[in-house]
Parts: sequence; C-alpha cells; structure tokens
Amino acid sequence: MLKTELRKDIRERKRQFTSQKLGELSLMLMNKLFENEKIKKARTILMYYSMPDEVNTHKLKRQELF
Repeated sequence: MLKTELRKDIRERKRQFTSQKLGELSLMLMNKLFENEKIKKARTILMYYSMPDEVNTHKLKRQELF
C-alpha cells in the first residue's frame, strides 16, 4: 500500500467515530496505559497534545497521573 493510500484509509477510519465515542475510547485507552507497570514506575512521561480526531490527551494533568 502506498503512503497516500494508507493516509486516506486512516482518515476514513477516524471519521467513523463521533466525538463522544472517541472520548470514551480515549478514556479506556488512557486508563489501560496507566495500568502498565513501566508507566507507573516512570519518573517522566512525554505525551503529545492531541488533535481533535486523535486519542484525546487533553484531560491529562499531572495530579491525575499520580
């Protein structure tokens, strides 16, 4: 698959989720991530500030993590 085709496919897949559903899935993913032992032991975790159609990382705050 060419890069342009792959990007098109990903865009189409991302459009299938409502913002509410994406929020629910994001919360489930973030909870699972922070159950990971390596993440729990980490002193520093670097995350990106998400775009509207990506896993929502906006609600993560330092006090929520520890």
